Amino acid sequence: MIIKILKGILGLAIVVLLSLAIFLFYMRYHDGPLEIISGGPFQSGTMVTEANGSELELASIADRVTIEFQLEQPPRSRTVWLAVQDNKLYVASAYMNEGYAKIWKQWPHQAADDNRILLRVDGKIYPRKLVRIFDSSIAATVSPEMERKYGMQISAGDIESASVWLYEVVMR
Repeated sequence: MIIKILKGILGLAIVVLLSLAIFLFYMRYHDGPLEIISGGPFQSGTMVTEANGSELELASIADRVTIEFQLEQPPRSRTVWLAVQDNKLYVASAYMNEGYAKIWKQWPHQAADDNRILLRVDGKIYPRKLVRIFDSSIAATVSPEMERKYGMQISAGDIESASVWLYEVVMR
């Protein structure tokens, strides 16, 4: 009887793990991320070519909770928190000193190799790049907005210890 139950549990575990693996494989080719699950390259949206200045009005996205971006290499997309402060767009990756961050948070390391991204907002795709912020004084500028929206404080120590990797999203 116990052997039958254990075989049933093992069978169920195999089905769940196999289903999860198939889902994650599917997501590598999906048009963008699904909340916290990374997605494939953007397949929908209109590319915006900007000659002078930005067509992306940062004030229009300041109160959004998340934003989608895709690294150019590797072409994977994700959803991240954002902060707009002083007409600049920032994204952060926290918990970078934690062991699990090496498994879960690969995009910051990939962005160190190639910082070109595509930002998708309301069906429009904007070519941008991520510039990592090492100046810990900028944390004081961004932290109030991150705390207001997410309850997350970014201190100068977080930037200095590389616990939080802070990026400014800038035009190419």
